[in-house]
Amino acid sequence: MAKKRRSWEDYQRKKIKRGQSGAPIVILLVLLVIACAGLGAVALVCLRPVTLPHVQSDQAASTKAPVEYETWKATEAAADGALVQSSDPVVQAANLKAMQYDYDGAIAQIQSIPGYADNETYVSCIQSYESLKSQAVQWTDYDKITHIFFHSLIVDSELAFASYKSSDYDQVMTTIEEFKDIMQSMYDKGYVLISLHKIAKMETQPDGTVQMVQQPIYLPRGKKPFVLSEDDVCYYEYMTGTGFATKLCLDENGKVVNEYVERDGSVSYGSYDVLTVLEDFIETHPDFSYQGSKGILAFTGYDGILGYRTSDFWYNENCDYYVSTPANDKEKREDHTSPNKNIEQDKQTAREVAQAIRDLGWELASHSWGHLNMTSTSYEHLVWDTDMWEREVESIIGDTDIILYPLGADVGDWRPSQYTFENEKFKKLWDVGFRYFCNVDSTQYWLQYGSNYMRQGRRNMDGQMMFKQMVYPEKVLTSDLFDVYDVFDRRRPLPVNGITVPEDFDLQALADSLGMSDRIIN
Repeated sequence: MAKKRRSWEDYQRKKIKRGQSGAPIVILLVLLVIACAGLGAVALVCLRPVTLPHVQSDQAASTKAPVEYETWKATEAAADGALVQSSDPVVQAANLKAMQYDYDGAIAQIQSIPGYADNETYVSCIQSYESLKSQAVQWTDYDKITHIFFHSLIVDSELAFASYKSSDYDQVMTTIEEFKDIMQSMYDKGYVLISLHKIAKMETQPDGTVQMVQQPIYLPRGKKPFVLSEDDVCYYEYMTGTGFATKLCLDENGKVVNEYVERDGSVSYGSYDVLTVLEDFIETHPDFSYQGSKGILAFTGYDGILGYRTSDFWYNENCDYYVSTPANDKEKREDHTSPNKNIEQDKQTAREVAQAIRDLGWELASHSWGHLNMTSTSYEHLVWDTDMWEREVESIIGDTDIILYPLGADVGDWRPSQYTFENEKFKKLWDVGFRYFCNVDSTQYWLQYGSNYMRQGRRNMDGQMMFKQMVYPEKVLTSDLFDVYDVFDRRRPLPVNGITVPEDFDLQALADSLGMSDRIIN
């Protein structure tokens, strides 16, 4: 029987009963806040916009949230009652567009039918879409669109956390149960998935120049757009047998599914990773997607993509551009001893799967070929790696203008002056077609719009970030999206690697509160 989950607040009440109240500390903190109030006004002027303002905005938002939430619920109720119910596939298709906030698209769907004006049902549909459109409000906070990301989801927690990579998995991975709970919480809070290209896109101006232009976003009041991505959608060889899906493929009906190898060696096909689980959720909750938007999948190339060993460099014995160096030769001997005899067929299969993924509304992105730290690497290495990615990945998945930096390592700091052609790394990436550049910032929001690019910081929703939220409850790390005590998987080892725990933090008490006393490791 699963142990009942207890919140950190329960633990705090328990501490008070034991005579360990933190009241004196709270009083000191209040006095400190009062004493620093004057300094706060100075800090507001001096600090750059991506640090201080989002804290104050969050506090204001938390005060207004109940009102916005109730307004949104009222709007949703009106939408549910407004849509005309019909078995007509034209109406059903148009209703889906309306549920996903594409009101003009819904109207156009009906108007594409000859004689629609003489059909009472079609006329009523158009009236309902126009009514919903009139209730939508334009999103104006273009610098407050959060971007969360994941790695491959853990399917078998016991297997993953008992493997040789347990510490790494505990730190940077999310379990499938956690992901489902996070999506449900964000849906309940009014978040809506949006594509980067629906936030801003390159458009030709009257003078003939092409510039990045913010796009109009209309949503019911209280709804909030967000971006979602997944790194390393390659199903690396080292993950085999450790509790993860093994590939993305197409079933007999052409549906995108995951392959998963059970402990007994049998193979299952279904929803075992971000794409497939989220597709299931959106099928049930179509209003979680803004005009059909889905997430972003990012690929490296050295171990192949989508679970297929498609790298000529490592897996093709006839590769004519393999660079023979002591390091490469050693790695090929030790880690890639079995050339892929079906590499050409696997490339074609990967190409078909990639297209099916695009058809679902997902965007595909670069994560570099060799999971490269683009901050510290040389320009020459970045050029070689980028050319390899184009050769071995983009040739399979098609053109993309999005790069999600490996390790979050950007080619420039936060200053816009870093994103000019004087920065040779940026120029190389721009020259090969990238226009959207996403690092890892881990704050709620970080967006920058240039004349020829868009940059966005991402937040890692993994074991490390969830544990950090519990250790530092005063920080806004995941609390705006979900209650970490409702989501955190009790099968994780504690403490999660990568987080510095203060000396006075009572880890045992936290573990007791979570029902995880047996999960503490030394």
